[in-house]
Amino acid sequence: MKNVTLKLFILFNLLTITAMAQTKGRFEVHDLGNFTLHVYYTNDALGDASYIIEGKDALVTMEQPLFKDNVAEFDAYLSKLGKTVETRITDYHVGGTGNHEVVMAEGMPQFTKGEIYGGMMKGFAQAFGDALTDMPTGKASEVAFGTTQTWAGVPFE
Repeated sequence: MKNVTLKLFILFNLLTITAMAQTKGRFEVHDLGNFTLHVYYTNDALGDASYIIEGKDALVTMEQPLFKDNVAEFDAYLSKLGKTVETRITDYHVGGTGNHEVVMAEGMPQFTKGEIYGGMMKGFAQAFGDALTDMPTGKASEVAFGTTQTWAGVPFE
């Protein structure tokens, strides 16, 4: 019986250490021919993913992380790529963009200032407190639906 208890104790501690070691996200990189897609799995309470599209000479980010630890990790990775961020595309994930200008789908800048999105963010603030990054302060431009924009040499529809 002692042996089984000891084994369970060791197993539990190993699982706890493993879970604690996985507090931050991870990146996957996919070569898609004319660009490289970097997917950042935040491993946060919301289970989000953020994206970096790497063109030949520049970068585009999509849906940056919301939690401070993830923002720091994402930004450090971004800087290691050694290219300028040409555009930051955001929709629901406006956090993590700081004072940078962002591009949003038509109508989203106003929606993020409304009571539905604002209520969701207030709920997150109550649930996660100081772990959340500050809300962005940069200018938001809108892109009309049904148009194609090219950033970092990559067409976006």
